Amino acid sequence: MTDLVPPAVACALYNTGCEPEPLWSPELRAAAGMSGKRRREFAAGRHCARRALAHLGHEAVALPIGPGRAPVWPPGVIGSITHTGDFAIAAVAWKSDLRSLGIDMESADPLEPDLLELVCREDERAALASCGMDPQLGAKLVFSAKESVYKCLWPVTGSFLEFHAIGIRIDPVVSRFTACGEDPLIEEMLKTVRGAYRRVGNLLLSCAWLP
Repeated sequence: MTDLVPPAVACALYNTGCEPEPLWSPELRAAAGMSGKRRREFAAGRHCARRALAHLGHEAVALPIGPGRAPVWPPGVIGSITHTGDFAIAAVAWKSDLRSLGIDMESADPLEPDLLELVCREDERAALASCGMDPQLGAKLVFSAKESVYKCLWPVTGSFLEFHAIGIRIDPVVSRFTACGEDPLIEEMLKTVRGAYRRVGNLLLSCAWLP
């Protein structure tokens, strides 16, 4: 993760098959009613987040669920959690270093053909074709990049966005991406979003941040 995120970001990786530390009281309330699988993922994500906070130099704290199902980070801290398959990842930074941050992790399996138009705008599909990327695998990368951008924007805007509200431009030469959009609420903000991605084995990792 260190070559994916800015230097100010602290990260932690955790295998969801391992037994995480017990949830804290506010988290237990949030986890009530979750299925066994979802609860394990939730616990692994919180454990991972506390490890990332420790790398940042912050004490361990409870991380309940806030508006939009996003974690409630301690004052002065921004962060993001993602999990898929056997792994969870958390990334955190001081607000004094970055305005916001979002990470996403997906399997590197190609996106299902019937989801292609739902996820990718026409201009995105054309851009993927022009740079020689496999349409379905490229679409999965666009999906992950959009997820990380949404997570990055949510703490700032508090608004839910449809997939086509944001356009992603992939640069496969440097494994970076940029974002654009026509919504006046986010148009100028998207111009300052920075993004990077990596493929690690059968996983796609993406990160978006606002400097």
